[in-house]
Amino acid sequence: MPIVDGVALCRALRQMDSHICIIASTGCIDASRMQELRSLKISNVLNKPFHTNALLSALHGALASA
Repeated sequence: MPIVDGVALCRALRQMDSHICIIASTGCIDASRMQELRSLKISNVLNKPFHTNALLSALHGALASA
């Protein structure tokens, strides 16, 4: 994204709604970024490339917890 990175976007979304369900997707993530996502209570992180079943599973989990 040109202005903010994904972690910053997740942080901003959490500030707007602390109960929002976020599914993150990344092509490259290091341990510190993953820890940052965990601290924002984002447990669904899909590593690119991901299969359709992984996305459907993450969506099912998100919708079931809503």
